[in-house]
Amino acid sequence: MRYFSPEEIKKTNRAEVKNSLRHHIGKNLQDQFAVNLTKRCLADFGWDRDNAILDLGPASGVFARQIHNFDHLRIFGVDIDNYLADENRSLFTEFKTADLSFEPIPWPDNFFNLVTAWCVLPHLENPFQAIREIRRVLKPGGIFIFTAPNLSSRASADYFTKHCDFGSYHKDNNHLVVFTRSLIEKTILEHFDLLAAEYPIRGKILNRGAKGLLRKTIYNLAKKISPGLRLLLEKRWAYNAAYVLKKKDLSDNTN
Repeated sequence: MRYFSPEEIKKTNRAEVKNSLRHHIGKNLQDQFAVNLTKRCLADFGWDRDNAILDLGPASGVFARQIHNFDHLRIFGVDIDNYLADENRSLFTEFKTADLSFEPIPWPDNFFNLVTAWCVLPHLENPFQAIREIRRVLKPGGIFIFTAPNLSSRASADYFTKHCDFGSYHKDNNHLVVFTRSLIEKTILEHFDLLAAEYPIRGKILNRGAKGLLRKTIYNLAKKISPGLRLLLEKRWAYNAAYVLKKKDLSDNTN
């Protein structure tokens, strides 16, 4: 989808945005990566079906559908407008609207066990406001998962060398903020501890012609013999990077 300002999203181009997002399924959702990563986090931290999950920017609500099929029933959502498909509306315990770039997340402090943002932060005009709000609404020890374009991939590096730009941020889409490693360290890691970084590979890169078959063979071998090599290949080929973070217990006890 092309870039719109918050004013255009909410008023002048509202119908176009609604039509686009009501049918949108992000890459992380298409291949079940998002729900599988969330399931692992829930299992690792011993959470149950009643833990409160907040999905930022749920668009049509596909992630809520996927996690609901995992028998998780307390899903909350917040977006700049309501784009939920009719069949997904009832899956949310509560859905609210807010401009995450400038307005508070409309729930109290220490409310959620987990917050997810599937390629949402790069689209915000002020993601740093949202990051501080995410920390506020998370319970102590709460988990935050977000994804952003993988700038360390070979495709990103080659594109930048040729165009002095990143392909994920071309003029016809609505990515705005580039999350480099240093930017993550000095903003997000002020408020969170990094638990893991994962790099989802889309199936088509492993199944496209002879080169894809070679990649698939090497990747399957790496998964068996070398976690380090597996991670290196994932960082090289993945379209997105996913970060799993834990809310810091700051010594000054601020939220």
